[in-house]
Amino acid sequence: AMTFAGVVVAAGSGSRAGGDKQWRMLGGKPVLRWSAEALLAAGADPLIVVVGAGQEAKAEAVLADLTGWRVVIGGEQRADSVRAGLAAIAA
Repeated sequence: AMTFAGVVVAAGSGSRAGGDKQWRMLGGKPVLRWSAEALLAAGADPLIVVVGAGQEAKAEAVLADLTGWRVVIGGEQRADSVRAGLAAIAA
């Protein structure tokens, strides 16, 4: 079976979507939860979830009962957050 790593970049302010879109409810679940569940179900290993500083607890609450993921703190710009996520795969 093919294995792959997944990175969910959820560190942004979501300003284009009116703010904090990764935490917004969609069909009874936060948007971040849908992304994580889909990637884990597809076999992502590891799954890196990149969040903004201070949002670790929020991510852990949203993804509490899922396994195979870990949280990483993102950077100032989206590219910095992507870089942090990719570096976490290699670590």
